[in-house]
Amino acid sequence: MPPVPAAKLRESERRSHHRSSSSSQQQAGKGAADALAATGTTGAGGGAASGSERVRVVVRCRPMSSTEMDTKCKNCIVMNNEEGSVEISSPEKTKKFNFDAVYDWNSTQNEIYTESAAPIVNSIFDGYNGTIFAYGQTGSGKTWTMEGKPTSELQGVMPNAFEHIFNKISLSQKSTQYLVRASYVEIYNEDVCDLLGDDHKKKLEVRQIFTDGGTEFYPEGRREVDVENADQLTELLHKGSSVRHVGSHKLNQHSSRSHAIFTLILESSTPSPSPGGKPIVRQAVLNLVDLAGSEKQMKTGAEGERLKEGAKINKSLSALSKVISALTSTKENTHVPYRDSRLTKLLMHSLGGSCRTVMITNISPADYNFQESLTSLRYAERAKLIKNTPHMNTDPKNAKILEYQETIARLKEMLAKRAAGGMMSPPPGVDISSAPELDIDSEKQLLEKEKQDEIAKITSEKSATVECVKTMRNDLKSSSRTVTKQMQEKEELMKQLQQLENKLGGSGAQQLQNENQQQKALLQQHAIEIQAKEVEERKLRRQLKHQREKAELLVEKYSDLQKSKEIVTRKLKEVPRWNVMGA
Repeated sequence: MPPVPAAKLRESERRSHHRSSSSSQQQAGKGAADALAATGTTGAGGGAASGSERVRVVVRCRPMSSTEMDTKCKNCIVMNNEEGSVEISSPEKTKKFNFDAVYDWNSTQNEIYTESAAPIVNSIFDGYNGTIFAYGQTGSGKTWTMEGKPTSELQGVMPNAFEHIFNKISLSQKSTQYLVRASYVEIYNEDVCDLLGDDHKKKLEVRQIFTDGGTEFYPEGRREVDVENADQLTELLHKGSSVRHVGSHKLNQHSSRSHAIFTLILESSTPSPSPGGKPIVRQAVLNLVDLAGSEKQMKTGAEGERLKEGAKINKSLSALSKVISALTSTKENTHVPYRDSRLTKLLMHSLGGSCRTVMITNISPADYNFQESLTSLRYAERAKLIKNTPHMNTDPKNAKILEYQETIARLKEMLAKRAAGGMMSPPPGVDISSAPELDIDSEKQLLEKEKQDEIAKITSEKSATVECVKTMRNDLKSSSRTVTKQMQEKEELMKQLQQLENKLGGSGAQQLQNENQQQKALLQQHAIEIQAKEVEERKLRRQLKHQREKAELLVEKYSDLQKSKEIVTRKLKEVPRWNVMGA
């Protein structure tokens, strides 16, 4: 056989390697630990990113519903929390998937938040944008995961994030000031509406802007609300959720008919460590996304308006699937169709962009929903391969915290000038409380006692006195109005100053007024830190298990090679020796 050229040999090796790597990506669970190690994911700490890191994907399975139990549905899901694996089975086939974390029907809201969502919230304080979004079929528990119920044990990702943010602010350094703003929009039938606006049915245009970080899309005209505490954020969430489009069908009596995006903008300002230096300003955006669920008309029984809504929901989710497929394609220069949907436009930086992203995939355990759950798991498996490139947002040009600080400084200067100049006071020698009163009758009696030749003179003097007193009274009234106005202006300036300082509150004494609340904040912080360590330990155990399996495969392969060697050696010994010289 002629020798193979070196170039063709290298090309053959490259193709072989490409085929083997593609195959290993498709085999669920085989390379999960390698992916964790190779992508530079920073675990639960939220520290500075180095290069790219992939989207973190977790799976949550809800309990069986009463309807599913009444119809004798069987459980087709097996979850291994330690391995992070999900096994889904039908009479025909069984498929296994591996993810960053999995949560079965016994998992709690707090467990999911502290392990999978809290690291994203921590990272926004370092200036990294973050996104947490829930995906799954209709009725799989997405809204429950994101919102839950308004109690400490049952509240979902959003309320927990609100408390986490302001607890972290309350425990921060006194020298650092924070500003938090919020907005809430929904995408209904491919139209973007402001859930916090005066007219929540008004359609907003999605505009494109060019920034230093690239192209961005945003809903023009959405309302952004400055907030001072977690309760205000919860009120905004309830206000927006109360006008969000919901409906009922066979699979879900309270089905979200729109995609909802609750956005938090966190800005911080820390004094420069060097004297006279500019303050260190950071800005980060946190998107909390509750996607509408994919649905099949034959199962939902949707008709009329519900059928139209379902078609629009599936269309936008299909666009999202195309974006994920393009981002995970092995082809070079693959076009990513972000512009095909308003949903993908608004999530552009969350998938393949500058965000740190967590995707919570919700599934049903019932065999009746086998195909939908399998589709969701395949969807999530592809999303796990997406790589983002987070970067710290420092010295943003559009930071409002600088504008508020300048306004506070200006108000303080105005108040100082007023205090130095003093309040406007009445003319010297005038007592406002006892202005002279003119008694005309007494004056006439006195004038009658005087000489008749002085009547004209005294009458003239009286008229002059009356005019003088009237003028004095007018001056006093004007001075009183001026003083009152100045006092009102001062009170208004003090009110504005107090409002702005409340918005930029940063110290624990300002934010938490009693020890119980502060203790709660410390407990939450410690719980998150403990959970982060547990996640890291679980990750190391998975890597160790993978290394052991790899070592066992190598030993087995070495043993096979050794046996092959022995067989070949034995056969060679059996071959008769030819007498070359005799030949």
